[in-house]
This record gives sequence, C-alpha cells and structure tokens, in this order.
Amino acid sequence: MRACPARGPRATGGCAPPAAPVRWKPAREADAHALAAAAVPAAEALLVSVRPWDLGGAARAGLATAWPCRAPRPYPSLRHPAAMTAASLPEPARKLTPRAW
Repeated sequence: MRACPARGPRATGGCAPPAAPVRWKPAREADAHALAAAAVPAAEALLVSVRPWDLGGAARAGLATAWPCRAPRPYPSLRHPAAMTAASLPEPARKLTPRAW
C-alpha cells in the first residue's frame, strides 16, 4: 500500500492510514506518553476531568487527579476515586500549591 500524501475530507482510498497510538485513554500509556512529550514527571502533574474513566487512567499513570462535580451526582463507586473533588472547573486551579492535592 502506498503512503498517503495528505489526509482530509478529499483524501482518496487505497493508501495506508497514519500510524495510530498503541493504546488510547484511559490506558495509562496514553498519559505516560503525554508526560514524556511534555517532559513533566507524573508526580508534578494534575489531570482535571469530568470523566471518571480518564481520571482512573491518569491515577494509574501516577498523576494527581481532580473531578469537577458539575451535577448533583456522586462520583461513580466503581471508578478509581479522584484525589480532589471540586465544585467547579476553576476550583482545582485555585487550590494548586505544591502537593495541595
């Protein structure tokens, strides 16, 4: 198969797709890849997400996690708990100090 010179809505078939990551979120490898690309140690990173499955993957990769609770629902008990629960998205940023989470 030939390589695709360009991708997009007008791309034609018959060419090889671009290389895909081996694992997608919430697999810990996705977060580990992002940390490596940013040259940030996991112990110095915080993932804020409203999606519990993203927080579980980040926690498995060693990141601190924060869950902004946007609805009156409890955090799913079957998921890895977030290190911090916040009432809004800006709240974790206001609380950030070294190891505040």
